[in-house]
Amino acid sequence: MKKIGVTLRHCSPTGYHEPRDGIARDWYRFFSALGLGNRWVLLPNLQADTPAYAQAQGVDALIFSGGDDVGCDPVRDTSERALLAHAIGAHWPVLGVCRGLQLIHQHFGGQWVPAPTHIHVAQRHGITLLNAEQPLPWACDREPRTVNSYHGNRLLAPTAALRPWASDEQGHCEAVVHAHLKIAGVMWHPEREPTPSEHDLHLCRWLFE
Repeated sequence: MKKIGVTLRHCSPTGYHEPRDGIARDWYRFFSALGLGNRWVLLPNLQADTPAYAQAQGVDALIFSGGDDVGCDPVRDTSERALLAHAIGAHWPVLGVCRGLQLIHQHFGGQWVPAPTHIHVAQRHGITLLNAEQPLPWACDREPRTVNSYHGNRLLAPTAALRPWASDEQGHCEAVVHAHLKIAGVMWHPEREPTPSEHDLHLCRWLFE
C-alpha cells in the first residue's frame, strides 16, 4: 500500500502564541482498521515547502483531512494547494474529506454555497450512490446508507473533470471521483464513525493499493 501523507488543521493553544498543527485521534483508529501499519505520516503546514517535506518522508499518496473551511486559514490553504498541485503532477492518489473535497472541487473549477445547517451540521443523513451504469470499483453494494455530516457548505455541480458518485436526500453532490486520475472525495468523515464503514475502507484500499 502507498505511504499516505495526511494534512493537518491549525489548532493553536489559547493564552499564548505558538502556532500548531493537529489531527483528530479518530484517524489513528481508522488507519488501524485499514491495516495501514506505519505507512502514513502527518504533514505540517509549511506552505510552499510542504510538498518537499512530503517527498522527503517517502509520501506517495495524500489524504486532505477536514476541519476549517477553505479560506479561514491562509497558511493551511497555501500548504494544501501546493500539495494538491504536486500530487496531480506526480499522479499520487488523493482522498479529500469534507474540507478536502471542497479544496479538490475548487481546484478543478467548482464552487460551493452554504448548506442547510439543520441537515448538514452535526447531523446524519442518507446518501444514494449514483451512475449505476458505471460501476464503482470499490463499492460493496449500491444500497442507500447514512453518513455523518459536519459541513457548512455544499458543492455546486462538479466540473467535467470530477464525476459525482453519491448524493444526499436533496440531490446535492456528496462525493466525487476524478474522470481519469485516482482522486476522490467525500463530504462525510469516515474516521468519525465508531465502526469504519466497509464502503469507506474499500474506497481507501482502491485509492491507495
